[in-house]
Amino acid sequence: MRSRFEWRAPELVIVLVLLVAASIIMPALAVGQDSAEPGLVTGTITTAEPLAPSTSAVAVVTIVDRSAGGADVIVGQQRRADPGPSPVKFKVAYDPARIQGDHAYVVFAAILDGGASWQNSDGVPVITGGPTSGVTVEVKRVPGSPPAEVLGQITKDDKISLTGKAVAMAALLDTATGRTVAWTAISPTGQVPIDFRLGFDPATVAPGTSLGAWAAIVDGTSVWQSRGTQPLLDAGSQLSAGVITVAGAASVPLPPKPTPTPTTTSSVAP
Repeated sequence: MRSRFEWRAPELVIVLVLLVAASIIMPALAVGQDSAEPGLVTGTITTAEPLAPSTSAVAVVTIVDRSAGGADVIVGQQRRADPGPSPVKFKVAYDPARIQGDHAYVVFAAILDGGASWQNSDGVPVITGGPTSGVTVEVKRVPGSPPAEVLGQITKDDKISLTGKAVAMAALLDTATGRTVAWTAISPTGQVPIDFRLGFDPATVAPGTSLGAWAAIVDGTSVWQSRGTQPLLDAGSQLSAGVITVAGAASVPLPPKPTPTPTTTSSVAP
């Protein structure tokens, strides 16, 4: 009588085949789960007049959700150093799992060159309310002396150091509708706190409108943002947002690395 711990040759072969198959299939499934391709919004930053920023300039393109509780939520951002002359191409990755069909997503773009900046005044609809490719964002020079300003600082609720590729953003919002009244992008040269100035035209704001300030920091895939908006304080001739503390939020994906163009080697027949 055969012991229950003994195996016949055919049975042993079947078990070995199943183990080998599992060792091949399971890693393949894991790779498939980890390598899900992000969604992409691609397009061009344009200017009315030809623009040739310096080599130290930075182009920043950000996708935000305008519908999340009346405060913008960052779902994707690309930071491009030395973007070159306009038009400037961009490619911003986002996580399709975070997209909600009843939300509105827009793109904000900025070219930062020392103390000068060019940006679009309002977001360009994408994804649910616009295209994901061929998006054109026209940016204009931000005046050095706006009719009114909001001053403030951005800090974080943790001690994680920022890299040299961090980007800070601040926005002035209509707290009732979530409309963006003004916004700015900043390429900080150090750690928090980060100073910001929001220029806007009071003539574009209806009397009695409640305004609040919102801020965020993006560093690679890491995102920190303020929870809701912060009321403004009257500081005499200027408005103050005080110190806005941003906290860790959902990370954003990086766009896929461009595929290198293959080089051809020419040969001359002897």
